[in-house]
Amino acid sequence: MNTSIDKDLKKILLRRRNKVIIDSNQNICDVYKNEILNGIKCNDNLKNCCYSIESINETVIIIKFNNILLEFENGEIKKNIKEIETFESEFIALSKIIKEETEKIQKRMVLSLSFNENLNNLGYSMDENMFRVVSTFSTNEIDELNKELIPALKEIIGDNVWYNPLYPNFPKQVIEEKRAHLYLYALLHYWTNGKFYPFTEVEERNKTPIEVQYKNITIGKEEDIHELMYNLMNAAESISEQDIKDLETYFNKYKDFNKYIPETICNKENLAIITNLIIKNSEEIPIDKIIPKFNVVTDVLRLSAVMSGNSASLNNKIKFKSFSNRERRLLMQLLNNCGNRLEDFFRYRNLWERVCERIHPGKYRSTYPDLVDDLLGAYKFKKNSKAYKKEIESYEKILNWYNIFNNNPKSKSFSIFIEEIEKLFKIRPKIPNEIFEYLNNAKCKCKCNDSENEFSIDVSIIKERHDKLNVMLVESSKQMKEYKQNNRRFSSKVEAKLSNKEFDEAMNLLSQKPGVFSRRLDELLSKVSDDDKVIGYFENIAPKVSVKVLLSLKGYFQNRFKKLKVRVFLIKGKVSKHCLKTKVKEELDMSVCEKICEICDKALINHFKDKPKLNNVYLSEKMKKQIIPLDIRSASSAMETYSKGSRFDLFFKKLTAEEQEQHIKDLNIELANNEEILKKNEEELSHLKNDLANEEKTEEEKKKINDEIVKVNNKIRKINEEISNNKNMIEFANSRLGKDKCNKVRLFIWWTNTKKDERVDIDLSVMIYDENLVDLGHVSFKNLGNDKYKIYHSGDIVDGGDFDGDGVAEFIDFDPDEILSNGGRYIATSVISFNGLAFNKLDNCKFGWMEREDLNSNELFEPKTVRQKLDINTEKTSTTPVIFDCKTREIVWVDATLTGNKICVCIENSKEPMNAILYYYLNPLKCNMYDLFDLHIQARGGKLVNTEEELSEGDVAFVPYLPYKCKEGVKYIRPTDLDIVLSEYMTSALD
Repeated sequence: MNTSIDKDLKKILLRRRNKVIIDSNQNICDVYKNEILNGIKCNDNLKNCCYSIESINETVIIIKFNNILLEFENGEIKKNIKEIETFESEFIALSKIIKEETEKIQKRMVLSLSFNENLNNLGYSMDENMFRVVSTFSTNEIDELNKELIPALKEIIGDNVWYNPLYPNFPKQVIEEKRAHLYLYALLHYWTNGKFYPFTEVEERNKTPIEVQYKNITIGKEEDIHELMYNLMNAAESISEQDIKDLETYFNKYKDFNKYIPETICNKENLAIITNLIIKNSEEIPIDKIIPKFNVVTDVLRLSAVMSGNSASLNNKIKFKSFSNRERRLLMQLLNNCGNRLEDFFRYRNLWERVCERIHPGKYRSTYPDLVDDLLGAYKFKKNSKAYKKEIESYEKILNWYNIFNNNPKSKSFSIFIEEIEKLFKIRPKIPNEIFEYLNNAKCKCKCNDSENEFSIDVSIIKERHDKLNVMLVESSKQMKEYKQNNRRFSSKVEAKLSNKEFDEAMNLLSQKPGVFSRRLDELLSKVSDDDKVIGYFENIAPKVSVKVLLSLKGYFQNRFKKLKVRVFLIKGKVSKHCLKTKVKEELDMSVCEKICEICDKALINHFKDKPKLNNVYLSEKMKKQIIPLDIRSASSAMETYSKGSRFDLFFKKLTAEEQEQHIKDLNIELANNEEILKKNEEELSHLKNDLANEEKTEEEKKKINDEIVKVNNKIRKINEEISNNKNMIEFANSRLGKDKCNKVRLFIWWTNTKKDERVDIDLSVMIYDENLVDLGHVSFKNLGNDKYKIYHSGDIVDGGDFDGDGVAEFIDFDPDEILSNGGRYIATSVISFNGLAFNKLDNCKFGWMEREDLNSNELFEPKTVRQKLDINTEKTSTTPVIFDCKTREIVWVDATLTGNKICVCIENSKEPMNAILYYYLNPLKCNMYDLFDLHIQARGGKLVNTEEELSEGDVAFVPYLPYKCKEGVKYIRPTDLDIVLSEYMTSALD
């Protein structure tokens, strides 16, 4: 084991990569081989023999002995060979050595097998490489590994707590209990604020074998931690709260973190977060490293927000702290390094006014005169006008008072006169010395109680200043108007051009900001009558558009030719919101959409082509179900985090023998169709090549033929991929014939009250929908069972119990087959904080699900059957973690906020936001990971291979999960490795 690396960093690597850091390079197969070779070498009977070990694993050894191949399994010769008779005595000696060494090795493996069984109980298993290394460990070393790994895995899957439902004999108890009794027990539970529990004699549950698909753990190294953290910092998308916590741990525990900070950080929110971590964890702020990373003033605003404990998204209410002098100097240095400041200052002018109140930029006028002038902007004219108005107002009051005083000197006191003079003195720097001295002398006369009859002032001095101020006020207003006109916001210029239908000028203007042009491309296509002109502008600026925006555009426009039922908008922020509109846009012509997608592809390939070259690449078809990560800022911490909208299979798909056979028939038909298409494409390619060889063809004609050849070759490549996938699926389906797999689902939640002893009431609920998203019913605390669909709830609990106690749990059971056979399709889950405490204010709250064959047997919570577990930490009071598609036997990863911060929310009154979530995530208008990785293969000279077996050192495999036998030197990338996708595959080589 490696003891030099902090345990918290090792836990992060285990959670995020399923990797364990182990120092040992020993391998049980190498030990086995060396012991046999040493035994042969030391045996006098075998000294003159010729031998070599051809291959070896834990149980089988193939040895070439006197030019004859001998295969031993478990220490015994596997097949008798006649030639053995020629060296019988040597063979007996060899067999004895192999048998003895095999027994020794098998004894050594008993401990690692026992340890692996402990992992199996939690749904994990060592992969082949790790098993072989751990098999060389001593008893103490395995004990140490067990003590480190098992508690960490229990925490990951949620097995570190007790799951106590209201009805401990669930689901049988809820199914068999009369509804009236369940209702009465619920009332008693509510009336006592969760103190009453119905007395139940806990029945012994049947124990049956549990078959699961284990999650493999492999060996990692320290570099994996640094790579992981580098990827998080280099991510193209704003990272999640859990990502930030992991980075905080890294910065706290690893003192040389500066070595692994990227030279440029492309995402601006991440830049603010990481810079704040650098500041907090550095004795001396590395100014030289930080300043070059900031070139836009909004980046500095985000940093100010993060330093004050706010989100970098700038979406929520922000309160800025009082910055230290060191922090103020840093912020001013960063601002001074930024160009084009005025536009961004104006964009967030309200926030900048509050920042200026905290950093006092006026104190730095001598150091940064231009910056301070930009910060003040039009405010400097407003400030002058405000001062002029105040001074004019005081003079008018003085003149008015003096007029009254002259008419009746004994009826008024000097208080108003003195008060207005003192107001003027507060703006002393703005008042000419002549007036100041004159008014000061007049005030002194009043205070010395001189005779009121003798008091007089020279009104002309005051009137002259009053008139001059009015002229200055007019001039200041004129200057402010000119300043605003000369510094008009970019957006207002664009809107003016569009409203006046000056579309060419508007597109020329938008072309100055390619990202803004791209985001408004759909709007331009709807307003400008000439599609080709708009696409022409877009084609010119596309190479300057970021990877993230290009991928978003491609995902949107590849479906823009379809007629949608509704439109759903995602309003991003620390907590994302979904807005559903029934008014939809008219669909675009398919050729327009295809052209835009083609432009996006070319621009993306241009971004990727200078990245390191790829060798052989295996790209799993399952990556087509994985959505590129574009909204992870609000992601919950999970056992495995998928990008929102992604689909992955239920581990266990139960099919009848007839269904299995029909499935194989369908696959064979699909294979035959694809082979027919391939044949036609190959014939077309042959004709094109013959045409190209025709010497009578012009250069222009040959160029067109070459373009067609490229297109046909692409078609052939893709159809070959489909054929390979068909064959793999047929092989797998044949291997599953006659085998019965489990597929029932048990949802679970667990929680406690808060540390402050606030009572917490969490509700687990599901909604049932058909193929067309028609609501078919629900199961929740108000309705514990649905007999038609066989969905049952374990009972509503309204008090989580002591923070340090066992906590409480709720379960919901359902069988996808029952849902499907009764006309349903989708099961939408929800977790609701009923008494209004936001989830991020709760200390303990877990959600997850198990996939099991028999829900009435074994323990209520079986760790090895846990498929996923999330720690819910959204800032709102309700969330939809996942949706189950019972028809395709897939889980749709959602992890989205259901409603805002409301109390007494229940699933029945949340249908509208749930509909928005369903429409948005069941058919996401986004690119998938397969297409993204395929673009990289094209751009970086990679070669797509059909199977993982074709890979070798230096190759890459994009796979749904780690295989049991990872090839040495091959980089495996899973859809849950979002940091790798965001850092390596969604960034540009041009940045």
